[in-house]
Amino acid sequence: MNDARDFLAGRSGTELSAIAHAAGTSLCHLRNICYGQKRAGPELALRIERATVGALPRHRLRPDLWRPPAAESRGNPL
Repeated sequence: MNDARDFLAGRSGTELSAIAHAAGTSLCHLRNICYGQKRAGPELALRIERATVGALPRHRLRPDLWRPPAAESRGNPL
């Protein structure tokens, strides 16, 4: 399962454009990230998380940099 791809599937083009704009990227780049064709940089992953109000969290975009919140709450931050 690809959470980012699932995120795209449930959103209109207008909503995705607004998210991309709020995150400071293009809709094309956002889609490329969600489809796994590009990788979000650390700062962009944070901006996407904020722009989606947590619906697309940074640990889903960059699991190599962040662990899910449950792991962090157990005292295992990356």
